[in-house]
Amino acid sequence: MLSSAQLFPDKRGVSLKDFLLAGAADEAGMSFTLTMTAEVKDKAGAEVKALEGDLALTELPTGAAYELRREGRAYVLKFEKEGKYPVELRFRAKVEEDDDLRSVNLKLVTTPLRKLTVAGLPPEVKLEVAGATRPVSGPEGYACHLSADRSLSMQWKVAAEEVAGKLFYAASSIAELAVSPGLLRQSHLVRAEILQGELEGLELRLDGEGEVVRVEGKDLLSWHVVKEADGVGRRLVARLSRPQTGEYVLLVSARRSLGPFPLEVAPLRVLP
Repeated sequence: MLSSAQLFPDKRGVSLKDFLLAGAADEAGMSFTLTMTAEVKDKAGAEVKALEGDLALTELPTGAAYELRREGRAYVLKFEKEGKYPVELRFRAKVEEDDDLRSVNLKLVTTPLRKLTVAGLPPEVKLEVAGATRPVSGPEGYACHLSADRSLSMQWKVAAEEVAGKLFYAASSIAELAVSPGLLRQSHLVRAEILQGELEGLELRLDGEGEVVRVEGKDLLSWHVVKEADGVGRRLVARLSRPQTGEYVLLVSARRSLGPFPLEVAPLRVLP
């Protein structure tokens, strides 16, 4: 017989309760909200690998008493000290497509009781979840309880006329600044991890002062800067000559004139 420590290897000094993974199907694929309560027993704090797989956060936790970091394809929760912490993570997961079959595959933190709900599927669709109790259909969608296995594998069939899932991707940006008398130069490396669909272009928000002087990337067809409707904000619009899958990298170079030193200056931010 497996011990509790073997069944739930992620719970090092942490007790997880009230686990609920709420999924919602839409035209773009599948979104999820994971909520639970973490009770940290170690005064030195603890870490828990909460999620792993082809997924992208749709909201970053703000005002939370814990840290969230990405390690490869996983997201890790870090608690600095003992106490109780309400956790809420919102994300989209990649929907695999094989003819009329759709599936989602993730790895989740293990707890004794984990409930899964899925809303938004058409009434005629039958949801199957590997290793879980039989999903029960109700007015608000399907509901079931997951096994102790970290892996979540769910699938359903769609009508033949249903179109493929829309594009969604995870994006990150790294900036490098160089200051010289009278001039601030910036290089922004924007990396897009395409989880579903095909990327035909990128629109990036420009926050602050600065002139975009060069944009480089594979199969880049054109780029230009446009003003937002409010006349204040700006966007960089990049169009590609062919759709991209997997990973796409764009290099944005900008500059800004400076006054005499010493001075304080806020750099241009290029936001995915």
